[in-house]
Amino acid sequence: MLCNLGDPATSSTVCHFDSPRQTHSGGIEKQELNNKVHSIIKSLIDQPVDTENIDYYGFPYYLRIDLDCWSKEESRKAMQEALFTGLTPSVNLIIQEPVHPSRLKPQRLDITMSPGILHDNDQCDSDFCPFGWYTPMPFLNGSVVYRIKVMSNGQGMDVPEKSFAVNVNGFMETTEWAEPGIAFGTKVAFEVMMNGFQSSAPIWATSERAPVMVLGKIPGFKAILLTSTEFDHSTLVEVGIKSCWVGSLRCPQLEFDPMIQEVIATESTLFIRQNRIVHRFIGNYSLLPLQAGSSESGTSFIVVDFSAPDSLALVIVHGIVYNPTSSILYFWGSCLIISLDEGHNFLFVRGIPLLKQIKYFSLSYHGEYAFVTNDEQVFWGKEGTDTVQQLRVSLGWRLFSSLQLLKGDFSYDAEYPLLTVFWDSNKQLQEVIYIVLNNIGHVVKREIPVAEISKYNAFAATASFAALYFDEYSTFNAPNPCPFYWETFENLPQPEPYNRIQHYLTRPPLVTISSGLHSVASLATYQSLLSHLLKLHSEYIQDIGDPAQNPISRLWADKMVYEDYFFYMASNGVSSSGFNVEMDGYSRIYENPDITFPDKVYLDLGGSFSFSLYINTGSPNEDSRAAIEHTWLSSEVSDDRFVYVAVVRHEFYNRAAILHEVTISDRGAFPGQSLAGEGLLPFTVVLKVSDSDMKCFQQTNLGIISQGLNRLTVYIGCPPGKRLALDITKTLEECTRLNKRYFNCPYPASDIPCFYYEDLFYPFFLIQDMVSGESGPFLGSYTFNVVGGGAYSRNNIRYYSPEEVLMYNSNNHSSTKTLMWTYEDLPGAVNRTKEGFAVLSGATNKIRWICQRNSPCGDLVAQGLMAPDFYFVIEVSNK
Repeated sequence: MLCNLGDPATSSTVCHFDSPRQTHSGGIEKQELNNKVHSIIKSLIDQPVDTENIDYYGFPYYLRIDLDCWSKEESRKAMQEALFTGLTPSVNLIIQEPVHPSRLKPQRLDITMSPGILHDNDQCDSDFCPFGWYTPMPFLNGSVVYRIKVMSNGQGMDVPEKSFAVNVNGFMETTEWAEPGIAFGTKVAFEVMMNGFQSSAPIWATSERAPVMVLGKIPGFKAILLTSTEFDHSTLVEVGIKSCWVGSLRCPQLEFDPMIQEVIATESTLFIRQNRIVHRFIGNYSLLPLQAGSSESGTSFIVVDFSAPDSLALVIVHGIVYNPTSSILYFWGSCLIISLDEGHNFLFVRGIPLLKQIKYFSLSYHGEYAFVTNDEQVFWGKEGTDTVQQLRVSLGWRLFSSLQLLKGDFSYDAEYPLLTVFWDSNKQLQEVIYIVLNNIGHVVKREIPVAEISKYNAFAATASFAALYFDEYSTFNAPNPCPFYWETFENLPQPEPYNRIQHYLTRPPLVTISSGLHSVASLATYQSLLSHLLKLHSEYIQDIGDPAQNPISRLWADKMVYEDYFFYMASNGVSSSGFNVEMDGYSRIYENPDITFPDKVYLDLGGSFSFSLYINTGSPNEDSRAAIEHTWLSSEVSDDRFVYVAVVRHEFYNRAAILHEVTISDRGAFPGQSLAGEGLLPFTVVLKVSDSDMKCFQQTNLGIISQGLNRLTVYIGCPPGKRLALDITKTLEECTRLNKRYFNCPYPASDIPCFYYEDLFYPFFLIQDMVSGESGPFLGSYTFNVVGGGAYSRNNIRYYSPEEVLMYNSNNHSSTKTLMWTYEDLPGAVNRTKEGFAVLSGATNKIRWICQRNSPCGDLVAQGLMAPDFYFVIEVSNK
């Protein structure tokens, strides 16, 4: 659960096990950092923190972790057992990059946080007091979608991994009575409007980027279901919109219906259609760089519906969906038709009964899809196969439901109304149902385990069994339709250079008491240091950098030289505050010890990604050769003009196994150039074992998984996490050495270097990989242009028009007396672009500011006794 920070100077707890969820929507509602932690940090005079020069802030929430064992009493017992057996959870926070990362460069970032233990009541001095595990709940400018994974350290009882979404809900507001409210409507009880709900509806949202999901089509009401936690917590909202005037041209009387027909959720906006009017509601997302006006209504809504007859039957198409990664086009309605080449050729998908109509279609964008028919049946399919299968309701579904009921999950004791199906951010198919218990309505989310139900369906379709009878029991064996026993990835490289994830590892301060119990002050310190680290990380990915000053080293600044002293103090429990801040408690992980198959692969120009796929066909015997010779691996690429796959096959008859060495390579056909992480082209690579469609399954510690078809999304272009930056340290050093004097502004700013007008300017640049931590000098050719500026204050900076950029930088316009700079000591035959821009390099980079009289920096008048300042915005490009 999310817990409010409160005031750490006066509070002893942040929330209780018995208290309700501290946010009304279950998501992040406050988006502003607070300085309630500042006074605590300032008091840590014997800790490796800067108590003089930095203002520390904290996030508005903690994340509290408990063990849920169906009842409060059993949960408390399990928590105590975990404490005494050494079980400790860890929290992995995955920060989803925004659609348009205008404040920050595109990046993939996650943080693994160790929790601190805090008693629910500080007056309790027993080891058996109720407690919770706490970590900060960070957020980052530019991101409003967050995924949390809670994992066990493997000690004590077996606790499965838990994954859930905690997103920013920008549609919550505080009313004039200081109570929580919803910006576009009123919260109502489920029973008021949903007891008669009978028909499900689709979820329309920006894939992986929409912080809220919204469900409409509640019969007879202007209401929607709103969630920012993927339906772990949901709110029924009566929408505050005015219905159209019945009988008008925009609202024909025969077509009038108060029901909300469609709702679309994007990263910051909701579009709600009632009858023929579309209403737009913009959320309060201060973490996003929004530049939009107020909410409004319009009538621009289009519904496309067409039919195409052939010689056998009438095909009615209700919708079209396109997957840009795999280049597959779906037409759905009275049947399902796919096109693998963007509409040139078509293929009918098998497995759909003739009389069923597809009501809505849900594409996962990672190789799977699901759809719901007009009689509320759920079907599932996978890209690369031409058959779908029924999940709900099927023989496999009934078997699965019976097993869940035996385990005590009574939501499977009857068929409850289906509200919707969707793919969550963990790539799992989920269903949302409506249940009434004791006259109270509940919206419940349940996973549809596709692989498990598919296995049960395959089992139910098996015609023959072999019965075996023993003295104490009997059993039976069913034939295995899969052509192999199991498969696994081998020879995997470190994933970070390919998945481009930057990973931080953090843990709370070390408390001095033997019980290991934390205080609100120690947790607040944890909050503030992590907040400051993310601030430094945001500064680190900007265009002015120092290869030696990464966020971790800047976090401790001049305290780094005393690292051994602070380690000695922490090891001996010497602290005036009751806890010690450990400098090695905050680190960057460049190579994760757990090597896994990456979820995505980014390939730079000419890059490649190699691994092996090992397939075991059974026990070595006389049938091994036949099994090996009938098992083949094929590879498919959504567009082989850009990416190609090479597979080398090795057969091992003595182990009844096959090893495939796979290499995925970029062909070097990416059009033009782009900035890091921008303009990437996505493609899908599919590795498919012959005759394995919907036949191969394996039991793992995470449950039953399907095998035989593996899919990987590959992006080509300049990968995220790389940058071309001004090497500020070397630039300042060389300017001082070559000009034979040191200069800085009277009031220097850490993020803006300062240079003297009469001195020559020697810029040096570096290429830095922020994922691996490697960096080196940029020695290539580039153009250097002033594209913006302002006099006296950075607040006066404006960007120049293309015509002004030519006037201020190009030799073609030197007669107009508008040049702001020129180059010195370059060869006479210096290369220039067609626009007249000089082409510089790492060896020829001597720049002189001239500020001719008609340029923006020319003839500045001093204000007071200080020389005037002028701020330049420089564009450096090797395009």
